[in-house]
Amino acid sequence: MLNNIDKALRIGDLNLSESLDNLKSLAIEKARLVKLAQESARARILSGCADDALMYGIENIPSDETEQLKKFGCDSWWFKQFKTLKKRKLEQVARDLELVHKHQSSYVSNYTNNRRRQEKLLSRQFLESTYINNELGEEFSLAEVYDKNVSNPAIRRAELMVRAKGFEELAEYHHHQALFITLTTPSRFHQIKANGTANPKFNGATPREAHHFLNEEWKLIRSAIHKKQINPYGFRVVEPHHDSTPHWHLLLFIHPDDTKNLIKTFQHYALQDEDTNRINLKHRIKCVTIDPEKGTATGYIAKYISKNIDGHAIEKDLDGKDATEAARKIEAWASNWGIRQFQQIGGAPVTIWRELRKLRDPVDNPIIEQARKAADSSDWAAYNLAMGGVNLPRSARPIQPYYEEQEINLVFNTDTGEVINEPNIVKKLKGLSTGEQITITRKHEWKISGSVNSVNSGTEITEFAEQPCGRGRHRGSGRGYGRNDDQQTLDADEIAAQYEAYVD
Repeated sequence: MLNNIDKALRIGDLNLSESLDNLKSLAIEKARLVKLAQESARARILSGCADDALMYGIENIPSDETEQLKKFGCDSWWFKQFKTLKKRKLEQVARDLELVHKHQSSYVSNYTNNRRRQEKLLSRQFLESTYINNELGEEFSLAEVYDKNVSNPAIRRAELMVRAKGFEELAEYHHHQALFITLTTPSRFHQIKANGTANPKFNGATPREAHHFLNEEWKLIRSAIHKKQINPYGFRVVEPHHDSTPHWHLLLFIHPDDTKNLIKTFQHYALQDEDTNRINLKHRIKCVTIDPEKGTATGYIAKYISKNIDGHAIEKDLDGKDATEAARKIEAWASNWGIRQFQQIGGAPVTIWRELRKLRDPVDNPIIEQARKAADSSDWAAYNLAMGGVNLPRSARPIQPYYEEQEINLVFNTDTGEVINEPNIVKKLKGLSTGEQITITRKHEWKISGSVNSVNSGTEITEFAEQPCGRGRHRGSGRGYGRNDDQQTLDADEIAAQYEAYVD
């Protein structure tokens, strides 16, 4: 058994049982080869790096040579990939040992749950000890920024509930029907049965691979209903079964005349799978037509949102265990496997909604002002109507996000934690545009003002904000729900988002 585990953790020259320091050394060596390569040998070196990355199982390998130079020549990029591979492979080993199910540890192994708990503890210490300031001399800790945007679980839950309620109001306005659809993978993706025994049909798939299967099936369904001019809107929630196999819950609003056609399309593509037939179809797809006289659509999905964020207002999960602890383990599961728990289907973009909520005062642009009023009053239905309705293509929306290219100097030395100057040009969200008219929502420039050296967090934390590898990932967010009106317009949200991206 130990020999099999050792083999599972070795991929070529990569040994995932090594310490993070040793993985960091390998990452530095990989990047050094690219940096030292002569131009004549560069193509061969990059090809070798791509082959290695493919062998390791690294996803999203760049094909463009310029992007390859950025990624493969960056030790931080390699190290992040190695850390991700390490944590996922160790969790898969725990699953292979049948340590992940409701009779042992639901959703994730105790090892992964404890590691995630320690990560978040160290992360909180880092946030509380690191400060940012702007050109006006205003200063906040990263913890304050984190707590007042959608990184905060309570705010994320509140925002999702506002959006779900808004969609329900739109459905009532348009006389649309609400459907709640549960989509599950075939039996071969499930490792452990409900009674705790092994499933003989299990094919060894990881939760990420099972999620990919459902995503591919959804793509086919979405394409088919689009051709039939069926345009549902609502939300998707992804959560794990007790053995960590994912399944989807879809709250969809649709014209009543399209209901049967939509359900038949789901069933049709489920039956395309080799292991699905008319007899077991009911285990793959469950469709519930929501009767508003028996309960609201928002109430139907509320428990799933809460269960997968923080367990708020839920005492026990389906297995009778503490809902708060279950939510922590589900969050650890989603983080470990890189699975997006919540996704909006249709409707106006939430990024613009969050930027509008940064505007504290009326603006002279009537299009933006109408949407701003709706967003500021947390009226998701009115916001969608101001943005052209739920089914308008994103490119046709009257308000678009406005980006500017800027030089980012927020980079940390991975060994010392010191802030260093290593410029990186990225596109930064700065505001909103309606044609040629631009409204700036992020008015301040924020810089790190406090030392991160006060936290003895090692490489697990100190390199979180490295962005020299061309990632340029940013998320918009707005003022918190139930917010303090004294809160400043923190366009430092991208700093917290950068940190959150590292932790995940």
